[in-house]
Amino acid sequence: LGTFSMFFEISWFPLSAVGRTKDASSGNSFDTVLLRTARFAKVGARVGRLHRGLKTFWAVIMEPSGKTRPEQQEMRNVSYRLMIALSTKVSVLTIIFVFCLPLFNMADFPTNDLSGLTWIHRLEADYSRASEEARNDYKSSSPLFRQTVKEMKDFYAKHNYAPWKLEGFPSNVQLGDVVLHIPGEFKNDQPNRLQDVERISVKGCHWERPGCKEDKTASVSFDIGVPHRIEAGLDIAMFGFIVVVMVALSYNIQRSVNERVVEPLERMIAKVRDVASRFLKISVDNEQQSKGLDDVFIDDQMSETDLLEAVIAKLTKLTEIMVKEHVATDEEMADMDHTTLGVLSTILRLPVGSSQRTSFRRNSRSHLGSRELAVTDMPLSPEVLESWNLDVLELDSDHLSRLVLYVFFDSDIGNLTGRSFTDLKVFKEFHQQAKNAYLDNRYHCYQHACDILHTMYRILTLTSANMWLREHELYALLVAAFCHDLGHFGLTNQFLVETKADLAIGYNDNSPLENMHCATLFKICNNEGCNVFAKLEPDLQKEVRKVCISTILHTDNAHHLEMCKQIEAFGVRMSDTCDEAAAAIADGSELPEAYKQDVLLAKTDVWMNLFLHFCDVSNPLKPFDVCYKWAWRVLDEFFLQGDEEKRLGLPVGMLNDRDKVNKPGSQHGFINFLVAPLVRDTVKLFPPLHELTSQMASNLQQWRNLWAAGVNPTPTAAEIAQRDSEIAKWREVASQLQGRLAPRRRSV
Repeated sequence: LGTFSMFFEISWFPLSAVGRTKDASSGNSFDTVLLRTARFAKVGARVGRLHRGLKTFWAVIMEPSGKTRPEQQEMRNVSYRLMIALSTKVSVLTIIFVFCLPLFNMADFPTNDLSGLTWIHRLEADYSRASEEARNDYKSSSPLFRQTVKEMKDFYAKHNYAPWKLEGFPSNVQLGDVVLHIPGEFKNDQPNRLQDVERISVKGCHWERPGCKEDKTASVSFDIGVPHRIEAGLDIAMFGFIVVVMVALSYNIQRSVNERVVEPLERMIAKVRDVASRFLKISVDNEQQSKGLDDVFIDDQMSETDLLEAVIAKLTKLTEIMVKEHVATDEEMADMDHTTLGVLSTILRLPVGSSQRTSFRRNSRSHLGSRELAVTDMPLSPEVLESWNLDVLELDSDHLSRLVLYVFFDSDIGNLTGRSFTDLKVFKEFHQQAKNAYLDNRYHCYQHACDILHTMYRILTLTSANMWLREHELYALLVAAFCHDLGHFGLTNQFLVETKADLAIGYNDNSPLENMHCATLFKICNNEGCNVFAKLEPDLQKEVRKVCISTILHTDNAHHLEMCKQIEAFGVRMSDTCDEAAAAIADGSELPEAYKQDVLLAKTDVWMNLFLHFCDVSNPLKPFDVCYKWAWRVLDEFFLQGDEEKRLGLPVGMLNDRDKVNKPGSQHGFINFLVAPLVRDTVKLFPPLHELTSQMASNLQQWRNLWAAGVNPTPTAAEIAQRDSEIAKWREVASQLQGRLAPRRRSV
C-alpha cells in the first residue's frame, strides 16, 4: 500500500493534491521547494519496496516452475542481499542530500529578491516628480528624491548588502536656461573586488538627461561582498560535508560487500579448493618429472590467487600442446644429431629445416627490362588491371590469354616469378593445355580461372607479398590460382559422393574434385614441353608442389569453417599488432617489426591457403555488375545439377532447385554467413584489403533491394527488418575496418 501510494504523489493524477498551491492571499500557500524535496525523499525510500514487488511478480508469473540450479540460487541470494543493502544505503544517501544540501544555499544573494529592481524604478519615478517640483519652485530645487534615497538606505541598513553608488541621477540638471537642483545621488567607496558589485538598471528613463539615455540608463550598484564570502564559506562547508558523507558511505558499503559477497565467496573458494587441487594433481604421475603438464603442482597451503595462478599455468600448458605444430621446435632441432633428424624426416615426414621465416625483404630482385614484354598489345589499361573493376566476362578468349601472360611475365610479380622460373614458349604450351582442360561450364570455366588469377595478383600486390613470401611461393600461388579448377565437371563433391562416382571412390570421398584438380595440374606439367617448374631446383620443385596441392585442396568449402576459426583466433591474439600496422599504413610509415615477424612471417603456409580460398569466394567483393553476373552463373550451374538430381531421384540440394530458389535471396545468405566472416577476419589481418568489405556491404544492400522487390510472396516487415539489421552490422564492420586506415592527427 505504501508503495502504490506513490501514484498520489504525481501532480497530474486526478486525486492528487500535489502541485496545487492555494492563493497567496489565503496565507496557506505551499513551499514548492520543500514539497518537491519531501516527494523525492519518499520516492527514494519506497523504491526498494517496489523492487521487491517486481521481483515477486517475476518469480510467480514469469518463472512459475521455480526450477533453479543450486549454484544459480546461491548467486541469486548473494545478488539479492547485496541489492537490498546497496539500495537502502543509496536511499539514505539520497534523503540526506535532498534535505541537507539545500541548507547550504540559504545564504546566497537572494535570486528572488526583487527589492533592488523595485527601488530603481521608484527612484526613477521620484526623480521625475522631483524635477517637476523643481521646475515649479522659485528656487528650482526639490528634496523629494533625497528623501527617497534615504528611505532606500534605511531599508538596506538591516541587510548584509547595501547600495554604494547611484548613477544617472545628477544633482544639477540643465533644463533650458534653468538649472534644476535635485539632490540625492551618492557614491561611496568602491568594493575591492569587481565581482562583489551587483548593478541594477532601470528599464527606461522617464526623461532623458545626462547619465540616463537610450544607450545607458540610470542604475543603482550594490556591494554584495559579505553574501559572497558567506556563500564561499558555505560552498567549502558543503564540499566537506559531501566528502565526509561519501567516505562514511564508502566504508559502510565496503563492509556490506565484505559481509554479503567477499566472505561468502571466500567460503565458496574454500569448498572448491580441495576439488581443484585434486583435479590439477590428476595429471601428475611422477613428482620428479619436470616437463609438460607435470611441472605445475598444487600445494594445500596455496592462497586463492596462487590456486588461480596454478590453474592458469595448467591451461597455458594445455594450450601450448594444442597449438604446437611440430614435435620439436627449431631451437630443439638445431641441437639434434643426424640420426634423430633422420627419424623426424623419414618416419614422421616432418620438415627438419627451420619452419620460421625471419627475413622481411625491403627490395626484391626485379627482372624488369631483362627481356621483351610477353604482351605488347594489352587490351586493358593499367588502371583497370590494377583495380577490382576488371570484368573477365567482357573479354574474349584471346584477350584472356593475354591477361594470363601479363600476370605471369609482365606484371611486377611476374617479373619476379614467371620470367625466372619458366620460358615463355613452355608457359604458352602449358597455358594452352590448361585452358583446354577447363570444361565449358557456366561457372567453373576458363573465365573463372582467369578471374581468380587476377584476384590473386591483386591480393599479392596490395599485401606486398613479395616482401614476406619467397619468389617460388608467389609463383606457386599464381599457378595454383590459374589451375585450381582444372577439369571441373560443374558438379559438387557431395553429388559425386552420393552417386558413388569413380572420382569420389578413388579419393575416398575426401575432396575428390580438388584432388583431381591438383593431379590434372601436375599431369599437364609431365607432358612434353609443358613443365613450368622445370627450371626450379629439385628442392624448390618439392616446395612448389606442396604449396599448389595445399592451397588447391583448401578451396574445398569443407575446410571453410575451420579456416575461419583459425584466422579469427589468430586475429584476436594479434589484434593490437594488426591495428598498429593499419595505423602505420595510414601514416605512410614503415610496418611495425612485430607485425612483420608475428603476423606476416609467422604463418605463411596458412596465409597462402587463405589467399586462394579467399580469391575463390571473392565474387561478392567485386563491383555489383560483376558480382551479379557471376552469381547468376553459379546458380545456373547449381540448377543444372538439381535437374540431374531430380532425374536420378536423389534429394535435391536446397540451392539446386530452380523452382524454389529465389536468386537474390540466396546471395544474402551466402555472403552473410559464409563470405563476410572470412572477409572480416582476413581484412583485420591484412588492412590494405579494407575496401573489399565496403564493396561487400554495398552488394549486400543491392541484393536486399532486388530480393524485396522481386520475391513472391512479398517478404514480411520482420523479414526485411532482419536483413536490414544484418546489412547494418556489416556496414558497421566495414566502417570500422576502413577507419583504421584514416590518417591520424599529429600533435604539432
